[in-house]
Amino acid sequence: MTQLQELFRAAVLRMLLKEGKIDKDFITRIMCWRYTSGIRAHKGEQLGRDDRDWREALAQYVIRNPFSVEKIHYQHQSGTVIYKSKVTHGKENF
Repeated sequence: MTQLQELFRAAVLRMLLKEGKIDKDFITRIMCWRYTSGIRAHKGEQLGRDDRDWREALAQYVIRNPFSVEKIHYQHQSGTVIYKSKVTHGKENF
């Protein structure tokens, strides 16, 4: 699974670079992230071709926002973005 995950991550980063969505500097920075750049592969149960309920559930999961847009606030003066959440991990804002 680890090798598959590495191949998947490399393919996604290559595709994003080719499409001009990221640059080499960004790739270098995220490769230093603690949790492998946030790009993961999951080996789970295979979906059945005719399983509409599972396909719909998966599609809804894939398109969901990873966090609430309403909790994001841009600070013009400092040029920073603040994310406010009740889940704080010991901090009020991120």
